[in-house]
Amino acid sequence: MAGIFGIINTLGGCTNLILIDRVGRRKLFLTGLILLSVWLGVFSAASSEYATTGNPRWGKAGVAFVMIFIYTFGSTYAASPYAYAAETKGLTLEEVNLVFGESVEVSMDEISDNNAKLPNVDHLEMEA
Repeated sequence: MAGIFGIINTLGGCTNLILIDRVGRRKLFLTGLILLSVWLGVFSAASSEYATTGNPRWGKAGVAFVMIFIYTFGSTYAASPYAYAAETKGLTLEEVNLVFGESVEVSMDEISDNNAKLPNVDHLEMEA
C-alpha cells in the first residue's frame, strides 16, 4: 500500500510542477487547502457510514478518497518546496536534485546511525 501511495504522490508531484508555473503557488495552495478539506470530509462521512452499516461500498469509497487525497496533496503541496528553492535561489534543476540527493543521503546516514545505537533485544522473550 505504501508503494501505491508513493506512486500516486509522485504523479501528483509531477502535476504540481506543471501547474505551479501556469496557476501560481498561491492559487495552488488555496485550492489544495479547500480540496483537501473536502476530501477529508467525504472520507470521514464514508468511514462513518461504513462503521454504522458495515456496507463494503462505503469502505471502498473511503479508500478511494484516501487515494484522491494523496493525489491532491501531491499536486498542490508536495513538490512545491523544490520548485520554490529553484525559483528563489536561482538554482538549476540539476542543482536542486543535488541538494535533494544530499539531504536524503544525510537522512539515511542518520537513520542507519540511530539503528546502530539501538540496544540489542534479541535475548528478550516475547509473550504470546
